[in-house]
Amino acid sequence: MAKKLEVKKDYEKGVITFITPEGELQAKLEDFPQDILARLALYGLGVKISRAVAGKGESEVRGIVETNLETLKQGKWATAPQGFGKEALKQVILDTLKSLPPEQRQATIQALKSAGTWDKAGLKEEDLL
Repeated sequence: MAKKLEVKKDYEKGVITFITPEGELQAKLEDFPQDILARLALYGLGVKISRAVAGKGESEVRGIVETNLETLKQGKWATAPQGFGKEALKQVILDTLKSLPPEQRQATIQALKSAGTWDKAGLKEEDLL
């Protein structure tokens, strides 16, 4: 079954490309009104923070939210717990990828490569065998 939609983001240019079976569609952030950009930003912030606390205990939630908000305000996208080094990151990614169906696994690998996370974590496709 072919992929219905692939999404590529160019953060430096502020462009998102939607690749459909019928072709590509692009949108530039500069083309959206300010009120829509604000809504998109708040929506994305909500999704990012919600994902960060997913599966965590109730006592951890506030601290995770505070840490993520502060990190973002400092201009950093990702946060990692203390002692969460490259090997731990690599193992978490590999475990997650191994649990995915093949189509979703390939799409996730492409997203990791596009974001630069694949190389930062020192991942290789052989690691999935």
